[in-house]
Amino acid sequence: MELNIKNISLFILIFLCLLLTSCDFFELPYSKEEIFNYVKNNQDILNRLPNELLKQNLQLSVISTAKKKPLPEKYKDIKELYLTIVNGKDSEIYVEIKNDFLSEVFNIECISSINSYLSDDMPDIIYFDCGSSGYASVSKNNGFYYIENNIPVPGAGIEGELKKSGNGWIQTEKDSDNTYYTEIITNNWYYYEEHS
Repeated sequence: MELNIKNISLFILIFLCLLLTSCDFFELPYSKEEIFNYVKNNQDILNRLPNELLKQNLQLSVISTAKKKPLPEKYKDIKELYLTIVNGKDSEIYVEIKNDFLSEVFNIECISSINSYLSDDMPDIIYFDCGSSGYASVSKNNGFYYIENNIPVPGAGIEGELKKSGNGWIQTEKDSDNTYYTEIITNNWYYYEEHS
């Protein structure tokens, strides 16, 4: 009897794994090709973004919209753009912002959040998150980024250096399945994909 329970449990586990992978559970919302097209088709507005962020004093910021990244219930009054503020206690505060230009940027379908790091001490970089899939230790996310000096950026939190791979660069963490891939879309604009 004990052997049958183990066999049944193993069968259920294998079945669930196959079901999850066959149902596109791990598929990203936007493919690399789709993101390339969004960036190329929206170059005019995207190239204006670094100056707009500086003008609005949003050099170090995380911006999103409630339409694409819903907020906790206590922030239900925020309907459009918001700024995320980390208050040092591992909790976040959300503040509504009004900006027609940023609203226009978020009309680009694939963008769900923007993380900006604009500084005099290093090249400006702006990350655009386009989505994720999976869960916990088996997850993927992708998007694109702007880098002022047009040099590919390594993945955050992944040890190891970028190495040329095909049309892009790959970074693989030793003794781990964490990988990061980046590829140039056009001058100063790069695609990225992370797997953990």
